[in-house]
Amino acid sequence: MSLAPLLDAAPAIPFHTVAAMTAFVLGVVQFAAPKGTLPHRAIGAIWVGLMAVVAVSSFWIHQLRLVGPWSPIHLLSIFTLLMLQNSFVVPTPNLVNVAPECEGVRHVREPLEQPLTTVMSFNSGLGGSNACLIFRKP
Repeated sequence: MSLAPLLDAAPAIPFHTVAAMTAFVLGVVQFAAPKGTLPHRAIGAIWVGLMAVVAVSSFWIHQLRLVGPWSPIHLLSIFTLLMLQNSFVVPTPNLVNVAPECEGVRHVREPLEQPLTTVMSFNSGLGGSNACLIFRKP
């Protein structure tokens, strides 16, 4: 395995990749570490920042061209930022049956308007790609 394709790519791609891989590693640490501690909160803040870098850097990556230079990932980034800016959450479409192990999770079933400081949007199956974006207001 060679890193040459990554290192030879446009500058945004290695930057995006390093931020995403670092966020992944920190996410694993967060799941294993004690919750609510100062290190947990600090790592969480770094993780949110890295996810913002991943989302923003996606606007300079255009290898998945479905509509001009854009892909569904770019739309997902824009939509998530709009939800954060305008304080609304769209419901999960077609949610009928919730798995018993997910009963404690708050599922948005109707449009929700309330002050938001942090939003997350997750989408899977975009041509085999999974995306999870988290944005926080300063």
